[in-house]
Amino acid sequence: MFFLINKEKGKSSFKTIKDFAKKNNIKKIGHTGTLDPMATGLLLVATDEDTKLINYIDKGYKTYLTKIKFGYKSNTYDSTGNIEKTFFDSNENKVKKTILSFQKFYNQMPPIFSAKKINGQKAYQLARKGQKVNLKKVRVEIKKIKNIKKINFNTYQFEVTVSRGTYIRSLVYDIGKKLNSDAIMIFLNRNKIGNLSFKDIDKKINIKDLLSIKIFKINNIFNFLDGKKITIELEDGDFALEMKNEIVGIVTIKNKKVIKRKLFGKKCKRLIDESSKISK
Repeated sequence: MFFLINKEKGKSSFKTIKDFAKKNNIKKIGHTGTLDPMATGLLLVATDEDTKLINYIDKGYKTYLTKIKFGYKSNTYDSTGNIEKTFFDSNENKVKKTILSFQKFYNQMPPIFSAKKINGQKAYQLARKGQKVNLKKVRVEIKKIKNIKKINFNTYQFEVTVSRGTYIRSLVYDIGKKLNSDAIMIFLNRNKIGNLSFKDIDKKINIKDLLSIKIFKINNIFNFLDGKKITIELEDGDFALEMKNEIVGIVTIKNKKVIKRKLFGKKCKRLIDESSKISK
């Protein structure tokens, strides 16, 4: 199953989902996108066999509420790093106009204190050791920026919807630089994952609405289970197998033949058992 849960501030995403698993007696759990410890907000988690679907979830747009503080710089681009006070002198209209100017595609440099991999090591692990971190810019989309609000003379709040791989900390840093200043992120809350929001917490998540691959409905699973060669009149690609309203596996089709199958054994067995009881 899939669940939407709310992560607390100061807690890692890993600890959050492990605590959720322990509380609900879940043996296997995973999530579709991490949050920094200082951040709060939504995590979409999968349990048991549905963790195999995580790679097939549409990892599109996510929406955040963030606060930016000008006149300060940090090696982590946020309030958790080594902070140094600098200079800030800009009017409200200029700040708001600059923030809105990032509503576009642009090449963003990830923070060196991030989980980006460099030769198998996470960037933050190298940065903590004082080693040089060479990262490449990533093409990201800042789809929507709205509700910009001035909190005090150097602190602003806004809501932003971004593509996968976007770092809000880097966005904050870049906004500061465009204003010839420094800026750090002091608050971050993820309030939407795709079309899911806080109102969906504790509701049953329909995973079929989140899949990035097409669904192929089947009446029985037997041919897929016994490894027979199967021909299907579908285009090449990955497909989710649906049986009795449940996703029971993933197959890869090439030249109208199933060349790879990843089936969810426990689900398949349960559905087969249920069918057997009905037929008796």
